[in-house]
Amino acid sequence: MVVIIKHYFVDSENVNDNWLILLDLADDDDEIIVFYTKKSPHMSYASVIRLLQANRPVRFEECHEGSNALDFQLISYLGYRMNNDTSADSEYIIMSNDTGFDSAVQFWKERNFPVKRFNVNYCKSLFNKQKNAAALANEDLPFSDALDLAKEQDSQPIPTEPAQEILKEIPNEIPDEIPNEISKDEKAYPFQKKEVDIFINCLGRENLVAIHETLVHVYGQKQGQTIYKTVKDKAYPLTEESFTRTEKVKLFSDIIFSHSEIVNPGNFVEFLEKNRDKAKNLNGMRAAIVKSYGNGNGMKYYSLFKPYFKMISALK
Repeated sequence: MVVIIKHYFVDSENVNDNWLILLDLADDDDEIIVFYTKKSPHMSYASVIRLLQANRPVRFEECHEGSNALDFQLISYLGYRMNNDTSADSEYIIMSNDTGFDSAVQFWKERNFPVKRFNVNYCKSLFNKQKNAAALANEDLPFSDALDLAKEQDSQPIPTEPAQEILKEIPNEIPDEIPNEISKDEKAYPFQKKEVDIFINCLGRENLVAIHETLVHVYGQKQGQTIYKTVKDKAYPLTEESFTRTEKVKLFSDIIFSHSEIVNPGNFVEFLEKNRDKAKNLNGMRAAIVKSYGNGNGMKYYSLFKPYFKMISALK
């Protein structure tokens, strides 16, 4: 059996510390290289502890700063590594939500180089398949075998609540061809348009300050700013939808959880609604969340939602 060695090139400015999922997703022989600058988001204590306890090598490459500087350095190093790799059994994967990498990925694919881009949601879907397959077999399986076993589950419908039907994640490895069912608008914009449109519909199109803050916090400074410049233009074709306040809170919080590795406790919407009046005082919100979920999980939820509490409480 041929073992494919995967080399992960992580855009830390874009995916924050969500790349830590690779510690579980990657095989022992795979390589993880994290590219960072001083603008990369700081890691939480929980993330640092997880990294230290992982007991596997992770390589960190500090990049020079500038406009798209990390991207250029990452893609340059990827090309250098491929050119000097004498092994025929390697695969090169860029971990980033930034679709700007896709042109370079396509360039190398057309020349038969094994290059891909995985976004955070796609990595999560792969990891969930691995866990489900291992659970079916009641043992820890190699990742490739686990994926084969998990295929049996792919045809089974997953129960979803009405609000979740609206928020269907679109995890993507860059496709060879864009499916016909994707709308022209979705093809035209290098970001998850459905998600972004949900934020705009929840916050209100004229609420530019809240939209800007949300996009930057969710997608990172660089990509968030780029998305904001696009959507603030009145010519941007927003897919308008009307939601109740509860649906807005659920959709908003579901997206926040989907961009983290923290598991949604299932009753977080109820907690937010019950403590809506405490959102203006973060100390009060922190006390309430710790009281409801305990110090460990409570502080995780608090840190994740700290930038959004006031915006969520203001939803109408």
